[in-house]
Amino acid sequence: MSRISIERAVTGARSLSVWSSTTLLSLMLAACGGGGGGSDSNTPPQQSPPPPPTNAAPVPKADPVSITLPTDNASWTGSATDDGLPSGASLSYAWEFVSGPAGPSNSPGAILSSTNTAATSARFVGGSGDYVFNLKVSDTALTGTATMHVTVNANPNTYPTAAGQAGWTASTPAAEGMDETKLNTARDYSITTGADTQSGYIVRHGKLVYSWGSATQGYEMKSTTKSMGGLALLLALDEGKVALTDKASAKLPVFGTDPAVDTTGVSSGTLGDITVLQLATHTSGLSKSDDPSLGPLKLLFPPGSTWSYSDQGLNWLADVLTQTYAQDLSTFMFARVYNTLGITATDLVWRDNAFRTKTLSVNGTATARRELASGINANVDAMARVGLLMLRQGVWANTPILSNAIVAKAHTPPPEVANAANPNTTDYPGATTNYGMLWWTNTTQQMTNVPKDAYWAWGLHETFIIVIPSLDLVIARAGNKGWHYAGNVQQPDVWNADYNVIAPFLTPIVQSVTQ
Repeated sequence: MSRISIERAVTGARSLSVWSSTTLLSLMLAACGGGGGGSDSNTPPQQSPPPPPTNAAPVPKADPVSITLPTDNASWTGSATDDGLPSGASLSYAWEFVSGPAGPSNSPGAILSSTNTAATSARFVGGSGDYVFNLKVSDTALTGTATMHVTVNANPNTYPTAAGQAGWTASTPAAEGMDETKLNTARDYSITTGADTQSGYIVRHGKLVYSWGSATQGYEMKSTTKSMGGLALLLALDEGKVALTDKASAKLPVFGTDPAVDTTGVSSGTLGDITVLQLATHTSGLSKSDDPSLGPLKLLFPPGSTWSYSDQGLNWLADVLTQTYAQDLSTFMFARVYNTLGITATDLVWRDNAFRTKTLSVNGTATARRELASGINANVDAMARVGLLMLRQGVWANTPILSNAIVAKAHTPPPEVANAANPNTTDYPGATTNYGMLWWTNTTQQMTNVPKDAYWAWGLHETFIIVIPSLDLVIARAGNKGWHYAGNVQQPDVWNADYNVIAPFLTPIVQSVTQ
């Protein structure tokens, strides 16, 4: 309806005084078509409902990480932004190792601790280099992917570059922040107390700073074999070949029968209860000697109940490891550890088994049977290299051999052992709280003037590999006689774990460190 038509209708209505306002409005609506179903071309069309929101994939984020060897592990946390669709759905995370340096035997160079959580960590077994990971985040319908890089920087520490004494970087005590007169005091105590043929190395910052005696003469390692050969246990734990909670009998079919073990003296507990941890911590309950000429092998205490030094237990552990790897432990250790450290077959010899049958049947194959209680003959050069490997948390130059974590476990007294009985506190004072896995420690600071983080291998004749991380120090000492005396009479073939015997040797070395 036009404006003129509306005005005419209104004017006409005004001339009729009897028209009410309601009538006027009705006339106007009718004139406009508003009262009878007419339409107005200017009325907006009816709006359609908005379309539902469209789901988009989550957008993951993972920041780069950098570590430097010998640290072999890193932790990180991924995240994601998301639109909240589908409604009520939760995000799930997935990590995958994409590329990087390879590990031993061309295995993956990175081992993730968890692949399905936002926070994870990895151990890097491939050495230095760039490692690439993918983070995938799903909202149950769509998945987003981000790439993350971990840089493992080269090891800045000093290591021997070749076999033998000439392979070490030589330095002086003064150059490495040590007082040589204190080192002379330690050496003199070693020589005059032992009064025998002996050799020693002192290594600081990876450099050979002090030595005495022959670097090439071999010595019986006696119980230091437990630590040097026992690196095979640390490898097996790292690789998941064995667990500390494993029952020895489940890993070794001949356990307790070849040779036979007498269990009649124990009213509770059996050979079947003995674990790998108990064999490695002298809590298996087995008798000390593995020499049949000294009497039958026995189970003396319920497994796990008592700390009691046992060479028998360690030789059973050697058999467990031989069965596990289906290899002669000497061959295995040269291939996996000693060769990398620059230790040659003239530096270290592992004798044939002196107390058990010479071979163990492994899957029908006769395999050489070694001892862990004793049996290695080595020079101080080889000993110091093992010590440096431990000091550097299991990493040799840019080659990870053992994990940082398993090296730490070796020199940490296990909590499972702390409450064990100790029937011989005279010979083994503090053993339940100071013995790790095949390494002695100063955890409770029995030697008050020596750092708590010091730990060492220790055998008859005061054969030592001593590691002090806080001082960046390794000490190797070997000889043909021990330091034990009864009154004024030397007892050259007597040994116990009385720290008072070694404190006069170790304390001046510690005090020699001036910076």
